[in-house]
Amino acid sequence: MNDPSSNPKPPEDPRVRVAAERTLLAWMRTGMALMGFGFVVARFGLFLREIAAAGNVATPISVRSGGRFGSAWD
Repeated sequence: MNDPSSNPKPPEDPRVRVAAERTLLAWMRTGMALMGFGFVVARFGLFLREIAAAGNVATPISVRSGGRFGSAWD
């Protein structure tokens, strides 16, 4: 009566797989952009410290505390 071979499964729509792949690539691109932004923030803190040291200016507190927000080189 209810034989599975008599009712074949319809073929999968390729648009579903392509949409999932686009979503995965978008998330990967977003993650890489955030990592790049973190690197830029860390390097900018180092740049501010170098400028302050070259001009014999006291380093602002916000630059000293920048290591807590993602700089592994402090």
